[in-house]
Amino acid sequence: MNKFELMPNCEEEFTIEKRLETNHLFAKHFEDLNYLSVKPFPMVPRELDKSVLFTGSVTTPFKNYIMGSVPENSAFVIQPCFRAHNIKSFYNDEMPEFCSTFTGIGLVSRPEHYDKLCLDTLNFLTKKLKVEPDNILVKLTNRDSDINDYWLNQKGINKQIDSESCEYYRWKYGIEGIYGRGMTMAIRKNKDYDYQDVGNVIKIKKNLGEELAVEVGFGTETLLTRVYGLPHPISAFPVKEMIPNVDSDQKMVKIGDALMAIAGLSCAGVNPGQGNLDRILRRYIKGLDFILEKDNLSWNDMFPVLNKITKGEYPNNNPQEIEGSVKKYVDTFQEFKKMLVAYVNEVYYNKTVKRSSLPEFVTKFSENKGIPTPHMDLILNRNFEKNVIDAIKVAGTPNIRHLIHVLLN
Repeated sequence: MNKFELMPNCEEEFTIEKRLETNHLFAKHFEDLNYLSVKPFPMVPRELDKSVLFTGSVTTPFKNYIMGSVPENSAFVIQPCFRAHNIKSFYNDEMPEFCSTFTGIGLVSRPEHYDKLCLDTLNFLTKKLKVEPDNILVKLTNRDSDINDYWLNQKGINKQIDSESCEYYRWKYGIEGIYGRGMTMAIRKNKDYDYQDVGNVIKIKKNLGEELAVEVGFGTETLLTRVYGLPHPISAFPVKEMIPNVDSDQKMVKIGDALMAIAGLSCAGVNPGQGNLDRILRRYIKGLDFILEKDNLSWNDMFPVLNKITKGEYPNNNPQEIEGSVKKYVDTFQEFKKMLVAYVNEVYYNKTVKRSSLPEFVTKFSENKGIPTPHMDLILNRNFEKNVIDAIKVAGTPNIRHLIHVLLN
């Protein structure tokens, strides 16, 4: 089954074009209110912000304003974002809550414009996205009366006070002496749905008490998921219609998320080499490889999808070049797995390592060399006795060890 099970009427109301339309509505709404349009950072900011590997939120392009001077008329940005929070999900049965790649839409204003910023944000949701006030929930804490006053006076909007832990209402920015305190918005499609978080309004302060700015942040795909009752933010991307031969929503989400991440990082100039950035791309490729091998799926079916994602999401990049770079690493990794199996079996069958200690050997090897244990288990649990000797003769033990060193250290 290639299609998500959507709630009634979702398919009639939501179209893939809504993502770009929502970004356009956001920009138009705040341009009309004389907000300054801020140029987005690259997904990999490099020299623009050496404090982060990836642009993970709208804070990154706003950082100079927050630490300097916020424009009098406030500012907005539409920002390509990446967070590597789904890597571990490839090796368990948990459904990732969010996408690794997403579009951040955000605002920044001076502290004295807090009420106006909240009003402008609320008007965007209710007038532009047509969200009924009763389908909006704001989560507040009694510790922040200055934040609460505006929202408590808004009729028709639902409020929750101190429904979460204290940490839920506080934010860290990775900048010494800077922190945020604020509220969270949740949205539901209608009364048949639960409220789910979509974004935040945060007052950013110094530890000594000086307020620096107010920031608003949403993820376009998450916002659309709540507004239209979609099953997952990946539904806002066209990728789910491209992937063949997938029989569950969870696999569709993980495969789609991996392909989006691989395309996004590759188009941002990341290669599966040896650096910190490259390591993240390698882990997404290996994670996807694990799922494909586990479910007898083929990379040959994935490369056309990768091409389509590159063309659709990153039109300034050459799809063939992106595919070629990823394919080169995939092919090398496939060969590595064959070599590794031959190597482990050589040690195992020649009794250099006792049979009873093989699981311990595999676990230690995978931990030391960076291969997740489930991936090793999948390789070793298959019957590799056949042709093991021939594989060793072809590869040669020194070559195997060299390949392991090159690929995993």
